[in-house]
Amino acid sequence: MLVVPVLLACIYKHQEETYIMGCSTITPPVLLPDKDAVAETLFHQNCASCHNPIKDATGPAMAGILDGREAGFLYCFLVKRKTLGSDKLIRKRVYQWGLDCQQFNNLTKEDVARLEGFIRRKSASY
Repeated sequence: MLVVPVLLACIYKHQEETYIMGCSTITPPVLLPDKDAVAETLFHQNCASCHNPIKDATGPAMAGILDGREAGFLYCFLVKRKTLGSDKLIRKRVYQWGLDCQQFNNLTKEDVARLEGFIRRKSASY
């Protein structure tokens, strides 16, 4: 595998608006398969206490939560939140729910890529 060191910005789209953030990475995040159920375990260990896959709980339901977000957004959100700046949708959800999701500095890019793949596949099945 060829790895080209590049300073990337996390770029994602939400309702026809493109956002560029300073979420620096060496290699772009890649969605990883969760064949070995690692992603589901990561979800239950880190997300399930606040998020139900299909209905609102302490936090919003996971189904559809990444709609309109580019691959890699979840890493910026969970691990490098400050790089997101003043994201309109995040501010709206914080206002709506009265709380913000905690940051998970212990998660690796691979962990988050597995989580993101898991959430996107689960969302597509509902």
